[in-house]
Amino acid sequence: MIHPTIVLLELRPQPTYFGIFNDKSGSYRRPRTHQRRHPPARTHASTYYRLTGAYHQRVQSVIDQVVSEDLTTIFGISAAKVNSLKKILWAIASSEPFQLNIEGLSRDLGIAKTSTYHFLECLEHGRLLQTVKAAGTGLKSVRKPEKLYLENTNLLASITNPQRVDASIGTVRETFLCAALRPQYSVKSQGQIDFLVDERWSIGVGGPSKDGQQFSRSAKRLASTPLLAIDGIEAGSGNRVPLYLFGLTR
Repeated sequence: MIHPTIVLLELRPQPTYFGIFNDKSGSYRRPRTHQRRHPPARTHASTYYRLTGAYHQRVQSVIDQVVSEDLTTIFGISAAKVNSLKKILWAIASSEPFQLNIEGLSRDLGIAKTSTYHFLECLEHGRLLQTVKAAGTGLKSVRKPEKLYLENTNLLASITNPQRVDASIGTVRETFLCAALRPQYSVKSQGQIDFLVDERWSIGVGGPSKDGQQFSRSAKRLASTPLLAIDGIEAGSGNRVPLYLFGLTR
């Protein structure tokens, strides 16, 4: 069982020195006394939302550039197919934790299944998408992703925010956990259990009321340590681990 350990660092404000520039002599000197930088005053709520909106716009411009310029140039995707790439991102961002139905997605996009697979691979190489394959072996598990998520929750918020659509809380939670674990661990999908990590831990994701029923239903074939990644709690107990702690694994 994982026992996350947090090292709390005591952060003490250090004196900050501000040099004084002498316009006449062009010389630079350090002031005689220590001057401590004071924290900025709290920003007004309207300022916060204005800055948040500007951030989302910046992320959207990065997404547009990656899709419209980088991917089309590197993978030879025609400009006419750029809209299909954006539709894939929107479908994933606006859905429940996205269980891939390649036939339905291809039909909605009006393209062949082979093209859909190719576009998914391009988006993953562009770091806009993360795919999770099914646990096990066989050609199906190698070829077809079981679940699709955006690369991180910043992309998720920036795509849904302009449309005034709140992303599913389940999608947000699973996107966060998957993004936190994938750089260090192998993450796969395992039936009713959300994630199988390094073939060692079976992790279910949910809110404070989530229990371990999904583990009990899979007890006969479960050969890994069960964990619950719980959002909305500050401290864990037993196999219940606060979701935010997984962000420290990066």
